[in-house]
Amino acid sequence: MKGDSEIVKLPTKTLTQIFGDANHNKKFFAPPWLTDSSLNMLFAPTGMGKSHFAFNLGLKLAQGSTWLNEQCLKSKVLYVDGEMGGDTWMKRLMDGMILGCVEENFHMMCPENFKDFSIPTLANRKNHARWIETCKDYDVIVIDNYIACCMPTDSRMSDTEIWLVVKDLLVTLRSMGKAVIIVHHTNKEGSVQHGTYYKEMWMDIIIRLKQFPVQALENGLTWEILYTKDRHDYYGTGYEHLMDIVFAYDQVHTRMKDIDEERNKLITQWLDEGWLDEEIAHKLDIRKGKVQFIKRKFKNQRNDEDII
Repeated sequence: MKGDSEIVKLPTKTLTQIFGDANHNKKFFAPPWLTDSSLNMLFAPTGMGKSHFAFNLGLKLAQGSTWLNEQCLKSKVLYVDGEMGGDTWMKRLMDGMILGCVEENFHMMCPENFKDFSIPTLANRKNHARWIETCKDYDVIVIDNYIACCMPTDSRMSDTEIWLVVKDLLVTLRSMGKAVIIVHHTNKEGSVQHGTYYKEMWMDIIIRLKQFPVQALENGLTWEILYTKDRHDYYGTGYEHLMDIVFAYDQVHTRMKDIDEERNKLITQWLDEGWLDEEIAHKLDIRKGKVQFIKRKFKNQRNDEDII
């Protein structure tokens, strides 16, 4: 049939080739979850400190220092902020220089970089070639945030249509060995990421930040970190831990704590104060059944102490 010679077969690989590609010189930028050739999402409600979290991680990667008790691989980081102005970032950049963040390793892109004060949207395939060429020089790319950096060129585009365009660029960056971190918002209820669930299908790691109901350390932030998806299965989907970031004039500390130990202390305290199971579950954003489990455990411990 005429034209058959122009048809190109779809590329395939053997299992041996796939395993070889996957395991060849695998890099862990921030062990154990942030690797090369990966797509990752961090989401939380507005005002939760998503940018602080991502920015702090970027600094640690650029420095090659520790983050969440793990040694980071010194990496070149591109931090793309689609909404904040230069004044807002000035303090954070000054902190980064005080921390010894080598300028060559940490680059930023923000609206003020451009004459029209707008970052070329990821939701336009015409811009993809420029993004690919720019990202060649970096190991880790942070997109903060998805909505600001992925504005549609046509107001009639649905969130799914926008994502299908953005996804093509992100998958290309992943095939180039890049680690991409997308900072995103939650839905109105604050429980899942905003927009189409198709985004989650391509992600390797998805982290949800939750506010832990204890007073943060002075000049710091305290988050409850929930892995809602973990393809590496190191922590496992559903794993939680606490993270403190303490900002000081000359240093930034990160500290990880046991989520169960901290949460159980609060639950037992509130039970002693007469809180209802429903009230505790709502306050901590956990299932009522988990509160009741801790309640039984708490009562058993009390009974054992009484016997002793």
